Amino acid sequence: MVVGGGEPSFPTVDKCDPSRLGPNSTVVSDLDGTLLRSRDPFPYYALVAFETGGVARLLLLLLLTPLALTLRHVARREAASTRVLVFAATAGARVSAVESAARAVLPRFYASDVRVDAWRVFAAGGARSRGTNRRVVVTASPRVMVEPFAREQLGADAVVGTELATWRGRATGLVDARRGVLVGERKAEAVREIVGDVGLGCRRSDYAFMSLCKEAYLVPPCPPVDPVPPHKLQKRVIFHDGRLVQRPTPLVALLTVLWFPVGLALSLLRVAAGALVPMTWLSFAFRLLGVRVIVRGTPPPAPTTTTGKDKGKGKGSLFVCCHRTLLEPVFISAALGRPVSAVTYSLSRLSELLSPIPTVRLTRDRAADAATIRRVLAAGNLAICPEGTTCREPFLLRFSALFAELTDDVVPVAMECAMGVFHGTTARGWKGLDPFYFFMNPCPVYTVTFLDKLPVEMTCGGGGKSSHEVANYVQKMIASTLGYECTGLTRKDKYRALAGNDGVVDNSSCRVAILLGEFLSGRRRRWLPHAGAAYLVAHAALGLAIKIVTVHAAVASFSGERHHSLPSLLRKAFGNFRGPVATVAFRGAVLLMGIVSWWPASRRWRSLGGAVGRAWRLVMRVKKMAQGALYATVAWALDKAVWKVYAAIAPSLPQNATIAVISLVVFVLHSLLGALHVFCVSAITAYFFEGRTVVDKDDHVE
Repeated sequence: MVVGGGEPSFPTVDKCDPSRLGPNSTVVSDLDGTLLRSRDPFPYYALVAFETGGVARLLLLLLLTPLALTLRHVARREAASTRVLVFAATAGARVSAVESAARAVLPRFYASDVRVDAWRVFAAGGARSRGTNRRVVVTASPRVMVEPFAREQLGADAVVGTELATWRGRATGLVDARRGVLVGERKAEAVREIVGDVGLGCRRSDYAFMSLCKEAYLVPPCPPVDPVPPHKLQKRVIFHDGRLVQRPTPLVALLTVLWFPVGLALSLLRVAAGALVPMTWLSFAFRLLGVRVIVRGTPPPAPTTTTGKDKGKGKGSLFVCCHRTLLEPVFISAALGRPVSAVTYSLSRLSELLSPIPTVRLTRDRAADAATIRRVLAAGNLAICPEGTTCREPFLLRFSALFAELTDDVVPVAMECAMGVFHGTTARGWKGLDPFYFFMNPCPVYTVTFLDKLPVEMTCGGGGKSSHEVANYVQKMIASTLGYECTGLTRKDKYRALAGNDGVVDNSSCRVAILLGEFLSGRRRRWLPHAGAAYLVAHAALGLAIKIVTVHAAVASFSGERHHSLPSLLRKAFGNFRGPVATVAFRGAVLLMGIVSWWPASRRWRSLGGAVGRAWRLVMRVKKMAQGALYATVAWALDKAVWKVYAAIAPSLPQNATIAVISLVVFVLHSLLGALHVFCVSAITAYFFEGRTVVDKDDHVE
């Protein structure tokens, strides 16, 4: 097949024999539609837009995409179309953020779209020698987006692309005026000094640079070809980052934007359920909320209690699991129906506060960490992820051997998770959002497979094995169960590839979080009276302020009162929104501020909602003030008494059916009291209007 007709004619790429290309051959190739199967660069701009500006920038890109498509396919102005996409994806973004996304996010999506026929020709190009570029990628896309993938996965010696215009470290959304967008003759000028033996292109705008090569081949859009297998590329993508799971085509990107607010609300509900529902019922609650927990294998029994001087202590099992997200210990606990402690190096403060299981921080001091793990094991079960960091691809990183030195009671656990929209891990962003992104998926699935307990002959104590032999054995057990591949890579390799650092968190800057985590995990029980007193004072002071402001807004919205400054400001803000709409919106804002800033209440979402919902009388003229105040006080006291007593005794309760039923009754009672608080707001607001009516009648009589 020869393409021609008034234009330079080029044979198709299947006519090229790569075996003719020697070690000194130079191959110059276009990217989109040539080395890549897809001709549409939108998905890669969408990835950069979401990583640099979130869902708002992705929405902007979607709004401008019809204009870009019109310019490209109707007006035949490819350069103008590229300028629109560049502006939407990068305007105002830090250049470092664009570079980070190009290094950590884009390669995975690029690598899954490489054409077989074009790749076999490009890969036949010679190796770089004496400053001569043998494999060159030329593209209209910004060079900063393409270069990491082209050099690492394709083995390119040089990448020639459109340059972004920058100002003080930020992209302006424009392209460098000196070179412009590399399309047509501009692309030919950029590679004129490179004498190419073979040129590869796919569109008419590539003919100019293809004509400069000794021989050129056209890559046709049809018939469609299969992608190159990942292991056939110059370097396989093992580590990658980014929040989006699927390739964001225009349709997928639109669905993602539409799902985002729904997913956020669903995520908050699921996180609240995880923090409030007793562990015995957590798996059932997750199922009701669309989170599937699949349990395979035989879970081990609960820890056995000892007698004598060690009475009250238990000898727990050490669950050694692979690391896919931060939630493995939570789902192991849900599968067992009882809380399992977890040790961690760099858990975020927010995740630690919302965790339904005890978490213990490690320090990377081997001796201190060993002592910590032994102490936790003496009290019960413990889950540990010896990889030290997560990996999304079907690989297991090197297992740290520390766990094998501490106990022979090791239970390997193979963990798998399925996410359809968002990844629940990040190496470059804030880890505190990882659980929320995981639960934002419509139907996330976690599969927990309990393997057989490690045989005595394969342990350090009973079998005389070295800790490294035990760690490698457990790694192979889990890998064979999941069908994964074992590697010797570590967290340092991951973070150096994705974030440019060793992935070590400076614990000295997180002293408050560490102390708080120690208190929550039970290490500082002597703080309990002081913390309880501080909690009550803060709850009384802040709760009273929130109550006053909330009911003030509700009353003002209903009554149209103009004598108070705060309601007048609220009316200006809400416009024509009256009554319940203004009340709910304002209470939601107060809730959000309270969750972020008020840590004791944020651990009990229902209690926080109750604190906002309860109210105090504002207007002294209103009758029945004492009745309304007493009602709110009694409801608050009952709620706090029931929940605090349950929270205090729950860890020490035995795990059996009777206790589970009692726990469920207590939880339902607490929920009903939470609903009582919502009714309390309506009751006190009604007292206000009733009293106001009485006062107006009295004034009229006078």
